[in-house]
Amino acid sequence: MVMNKRDLDKAFSPNKIKRFKHGAGANQFKPSTSGSTSKNLNSDESSTSIKVIVRVRPPNEREQQDNYRSVVKVVDDKMMIFDPKEEENPFFYHGVAQKGRDLLKKQNKELQFMFDHVFDMHCTNDEVFVGTTKEIIFDLLEGYNCSVFAYGATGAGKTHTMLGKENDPGITYRTMAELFCQIESQSELRDFNLGVTYLEIYNENVQDLLHKTGPLALREDGRAGVVVANLKIITIKSAEELLSLLAQGNRNRTQHPTDSNAESSRSHAVFQVYVNITNKLDGQVKQVKLSMIDLAGSERASATGCKGARFKEGANINKSLLALGNCINNLAEGVKHIPYRDSKLTRLLKDSLGGNCRTVMIANIGPSSFSYEDTYNTLRYANRAKKIKTHMKKNIISCEMHVTGYIKLVEEQKKEINLLKQKLLTMESRTIPRNNLLSESDGHSEENKKELKDMRERLSEILEKRRVLNDKVLSLQSTDKILCCRIQYKIAADKRLQNLTTSFNSLVENQNASGKSRVNKSLLHFKRQRDVVKLQMQQVWNELCEVEGDIATLNVEIKSKSMTEKLFDTYQSHKNTLDNLRLQHQYDHARKVCSLQQCEMESLDTIARTMSGTLQTYYTMMCGYGTITDKMNMEFRQLVKSLEGVRNIKWADADIGTSQDSYSLTCISID
Repeated sequence: MVMNKRDLDKAFSPNKIKRFKHGAGANQFKPSTSGSTSKNLNSDESSTSIKVIVRVRPPNEREQQDNYRSVVKVVDDKMMIFDPKEEENPFFYHGVAQKGRDLLKKQNKELQFMFDHVFDMHCTNDEVFVGTTKEIIFDLLEGYNCSVFAYGATGAGKTHTMLGKENDPGITYRTMAELFCQIESQSELRDFNLGVTYLEIYNENVQDLLHKTGPLALREDGRAGVVVANLKIITIKSAEELLSLLAQGNRNRTQHPTDSNAESSRSHAVFQVYVNITNKLDGQVKQVKLSMIDLAGSERASATGCKGARFKEGANINKSLLALGNCINNLAEGVKHIPYRDSKLTRLLKDSLGGNCRTVMIANIGPSSFSYEDTYNTLRYANRAKKIKTHMKKNIISCEMHVTGYIKLVEEQKKEINLLKQKLLTMESRTIPRNNLLSESDGHSEENKKELKDMRERLSEILEKRRVLNDKVLSLQSTDKILCCRIQYKIAADKRLQNLTTSFNSLVENQNASGKSRVNKSLLHFKRQRDVVKLQMQQVWNELCEVEGDIATLNVEIKSKSMTEKLFDTYQSHKNTLDNLRLQHQYDHARKVCSLQQCEMESLDTIARTMSGTLQTYYTMMCGYGTITDKMNMEFRQLVKSLEGVRNIKWADADIGTSQDSYSLTCISID
């Protein structure tokens, strides 16, 4: 028999699980200190439990023919009973009902289970989608990683739940359709870039279902956790592309018939969608990941009838699921060490189980006594999974300032932001002085008081117009300079692309034409936006000039009536308001520029690391073939030194060249 039942029971045995000490409560739960389950926990995090769903499939043809009894009773959408007591006809002796039970018959367990949702055998895939994954799309687009995985024995309905059929799509298809629907509704405020990967774990080997490659290795990354080396992310632009790739990967999955299931999945499949979200208002960037996981079914050789290669497949499936059960046990009971490294499946599910992720688990079970042990084990597994806590936090990109050329500029921006904050606080806390001369003496006539009141109202009205126009000018000026920054970055990207793709081979140039076209379209888009902003700014300037002329005329009238000192408080209040307004706009603008520069720095850092890795590969190959020249070798070593930063020293009196233009884009003023 493939599954060692003693080992599987041991994984769930109460005797093998460390308990909390007396008096320990829910607040004393401690996640694993390994990997991403304990890193970067801060006040922005929220702790939540894994959402556990149970779905009961309808009886199959074999169960109906052999008349197996039902071992599952769904009470309501939250509660179910496993192995309920059967209704029996009483046995009468001499006309009296006998109460004794048959000692030769096994007593029913009558175990009650409570879950987040229980779907009976009559529910549809659409109902499961609405009750499980539809609501997580909102969390995904808010910046949280999300994961959905289906578990159950072979033939329990996992693949039907996740993938479905052409006329009844599963929750994966429906979730992707909902994702694009939400993206379309938010496209005015956000930019979205999507990429997908699809892999399977077959016989403890990781394989790409969208590209023909050999086994892929798992690597530990300090920032991204466990990653699959050389796994290609395919960029997509529409829902049709995504669903086409999903169908392509499904065709490449490893499936073989068994006695339990004619279309049994023999591998664990992981479909992942990567979403890059850019806020158009403040430039904030979020990178999130949605994982849809279809686990292979736990199985018994006696039930599946597997031999030879199928027997080996079943052994590897049970090995990985046993490791998954051990991880869930330790996480549920707060054990410090979590054995993620026992299998490749648990390493890939590390974030989904106890890390930075909102996780939904769908446990699929059969309804009849034919799958009695499998159903019981699945329900115990799901019941323990309810206790697991995950620590969700928004995946907002934070630049680590690796690019030497931008470090000084960003540090200056941070200092400027702090200085502006201090000035703003000082201006807000300043008490507006009131001149004693404003107190009208008792000798003033009622006529003079009325005239002064009217003049104050006229002055306040025209000064308010000036304040509104100043606010518009500063806002438009900030928008214009942000667009200038974006244009500079696009021009720099175009130059990099031109240097990289310049070739005498027209085929190579044609292959890279799409990249140049995208850059040129972005440049044209930004320039058109800037033209619109300039037109609006010119109109506001004209209005401001007219208001300034009206203020000058009114000042002459006020001076001729000797009211200048009496209206001193109105002038001073307006001056302080304008100062506060300018400081607030300067602070907001500096923050936007700093955020934009940090994003550019991270992009350049990624490019530098990627190109240096590629260059190292080709350098090694050329050295191996003996085709590298002394000049090429010297240039490579000089490039290595420049990446180390040894040639990035500048003296204080050195000419800063074009960086002055970049710095000027960080300042705004009315002058």
